Amino acid sequence: MMMEEFEARTGFAVTPNEYKTIEKQYAASDCGKDEFCKLWVERGGIREILQARKDGDVELPRIKRYTNKELMELIVEKVKLTGDYAKAEAILDYFLPENFNIVRLTNYEFDFHAIANFGSNEGIYLDCWLSGSFDETEKNRCKMGTFKTLRDDLDGMKIMAELGGILNYHLSRFINENINSFSPEKQLKQLAMHRAAQELDRYLFFEKY
Repeated sequence: MMMEEFEARTGFAVTPNEYKTIEKQYAASDCGKDEFCKLWVERGGIREILQARKDGDVELPRIKRYTNKELMELIVEKVKLTGDYAKAEAILDYFLPENFNIVRLTNYEFDFHAIANFGSNEGIYLDCWLSGSFDETEKNRCKMGTFKTLRDDLDGMKIMAELGGILNYHLSRFINENINSFSPEKQLKQLAMHRAAQELDRYLFFEKY
């Protein structure tokens, strides 16, 4: 019996690891698919799995994680698609995402900074970095990338500073819209356990009637 067949017969979604145990039970039984699924539900199979999830035996879905470099490149592409990059792009000498200290971002409790300053020899630089908690280490600063223009006039400074604000806006929106990708695994597990507890309470309530 395939996992999809089991879920269709019981009306209950399981994870691959949970189904491995169920599959062994099915293989050891003398029942057909329909009978086994009916008996599994009647004998408290759903209740047992929900209780196990509530107690911490949860399998988190695979989520997309981003590195500092990947996030910076992604946000720049988003800004280009909106048309908000055109003014800065017209005066930029280059954009370099961070290529040396690559960090896997697993916490959203950080701030994005984009500060425009004059270079020591020429032009204006827009340096971008994160500060706060962005992974499971104690590091509190993470470089994201650098933009440079050869301009050194007031309008050039305004354009670079504006680009910093635009990047901050789009990065904040992206993180809010994809918060699980930047949430600590411990927090995701606690959320899954809480949802399992709620689902178990509902199941036990309706089981009475």
